[in-house]
Amino acid sequence: MQNIPVPETPFAEVLHAAQSGENEISWQKNTPVTQAERDNARRIKKMLVYTQPVPLVLTVIVYFALPNIFLHNGELLLPAVLPLVAYDVIAPLFTLWLIKRYNRVLDLPAHEPQAATYSVRFKNRGKDKKGLSVARSVGSNLNYAEFTLRDWQAVLPRAGEEDVRRLSQIIVRRLNGT
Repeated sequence: MQNIPVPETPFAEVLHAAQSGENEISWQKNTPVTQAERDNARRIKKMLVYTQPVPLVLTVIVYFALPNIFLHNGELLLPAVLPLVAYDVIAPLFTLWLIKRYNRVLDLPAHEPQAATYSVRFKNRGKDKKGLSVARSVGSNLNYAEFTLRDWQAVLPRAGEEDVRRLSQIIVRRLNGT
């Protein structure tokens, strides 16, 4: 994957959004891929590989458990077979596509800065939970509770140490609801 630098979001813009009470803040930064992101991509990729044969296994179980669904008086019922065949083809192809996206994260060089979009969501919205996340080719949640000042400096836009400390405290306070 080609490393295309992105313009980074100014620190003042993120600080203003955090202080003004925005429900979601996003910013762009060029940072190396963290080990936590790699571990998350590896874990999800492994889960996807394990689920690859599930559609075919389900079809075989349905065929032998309920043979009348597919056959009627010795004739094959296409309206019953076509949805399962489509599922057996589409689900593994989609899984392979997802695995390819996770491979992109794993193939990125370890210490070379890559474009990333960081987001902080302060309120739950549907299936999106509040917290800190990073997106490269796939999204990954970050455990902000265990962040040190050095971790915050890697995540937040470039600024002085005291500014980063102040913004990180604002973000953590808002995420914890205090």
